[in-house]
Amino acid sequence: MTVENQKTITHNYIDIPIIDIFVEFVENNSNYENSVKSMLSGILTYYFPANMGYVVGPKPNRNNKHFHFLISRLQRHFSGDQGIFDFALVKAKRPTDTSEESLEQLTEALEDSNTEHGRFWAILAVDKHLEFYEYYRDLPKNENLLPWCPPCQFTNSFHIRHNCEVIDWVFNYMRQNGVASAR
Repeated sequence: MTVENQKTITHNYIDIPIIDIFVEFVENNSNYENSVKSMLSGILTYYFPANMGYVVGPKPNRNNKHFHFLISRLQRHFSGDQGIFDFALVKAKRPTDTSEESLEQLTEALEDSNTEHGRFWAILAVDKHLEFYEYYRDLPKNENLLPWCPPCQFTNSFHIRHNCEVIDWVFNYMRQNGVASAR
């Protein structure tokens, strides 16, 4: 078997050459918004593919000025009974936004989501990091977006290259376990 005929075994998103290139672009200059959005699009479609019932698409904010990524999921209840629910919202933070502004924008976008149980995953792309959150519609307004991290981790923020194994675990966990856990 020649090298050209061998299949490349991938373990996480960083092993996909085109995604790795965009990760490198973001590492070198995260101010270039198109690189951040391209990187996020590649990573999200890798973990949430259409053949598994997901679609990754843009969601405009209330002003129709900035777009976030919305991961929607097809949910089958019984044969023939199905619906489409929002699964996660991903926001790329502009370098000029403060953390407080970014979280406020993320919360506003989540308030309009079509969740199945009032729970939702939220991800904020900040510089070279991804921050993970759980959103609970039924909790008080300033307490409904909670930082989320995997077991044995002490932060919800992970570097896109140095922590790619943790990010891989998080996205696989999200896909396998569905909506954020009940509180």
